Amino acid sequence: MNVEDNILLPYYIKERTVNEKTCQLMNEYLTIMNLAGINKRDIHSLSGGEQQRVAIVRSILDSTKIILCDEPTASLDRKNTEIFMKTLVDITQKRNVAVMIVTHDENVVKYGTAKYYMEDGKIRKYE
Repeated sequence: MNVEDNILLPYYIKERTVNEKTCQLMNEYLTIMNLAGINKRDIHSLSGGEQQRVAIVRSILDSTKIILCDEPTASLDRKNTEIFMKTLVDITQKRNVAVMIVTHDENVVKYGTAKYYMEDGKIRKYE
């Protein structure tokens, strides 16, 4: 399965039409995520970080209202973590999407608007 088919999979499953606007948005989001021009590459040939970014593009393009991310930047270096998080915040604000991120990365925590952590089996508000 190539990247484009992977991103459009929710459209195929839900039997929704893939139109020109959908393809334009997909390419725009791929470009923003530093993935321009990889549409026809096999999804399994991508690095873990690239696959994470493709998954985010797929979620946003599918008009998801909530995105759950478990360590989304674990496979990214510091530079790409910053790019990823800034882009995620920008796109999700424009599309009015809520994002819940589980992370150990303090560089990701700073992007949160409501922050919590787990300690001794209890969830506590991050101050």
